[in-house]
Amino acid sequence: MTITYASDIPDPINFRIHAGVTPTISVPVLDSIGGAVGITSATIVWVVTESNQDKRSLLTKRNTGGGILLDNPDHNGFTIVLTRADTEELSGDLYHESRVVIAGMEDIVIYGMLSIVPTVTAGVT
Repeated sequence: MTITYASDIPDPINFRIHAGVTPTISVPVLDSIGGAVGITSATIVWVVTESNQDKRSLLTKRNTGGGILLDNPDHNGFTIVLTRADTEELSGDLYHESRVVIAGMEDIVIYGMLSIVPTVTAGVT
């Protein structure tokens, strides 16, 4: 499963996945008029917490430490790659947020609610 969202959308991005599955989340990085932004030198982090008031991360992915891949040769988007272990112990309505830092300029490119639904078939072959 691939979930795709454009970062020029000012509203929260809410989505639902099943625990223990391996979705990818594709995030184009766009400027205020919809043009692609090069992120080759960017620092990117995606965090999942209990709420938008909670600073304790339940899950963190970074482009410098694993879990976030830069897309296409122009690097104007990124993909968050989740493994089974990332979500198999999580459930409920959680908050997610991704921050991109380029040359000292920071922006939240996606945020919203991530609903993780328990599953009985994770790991069953």
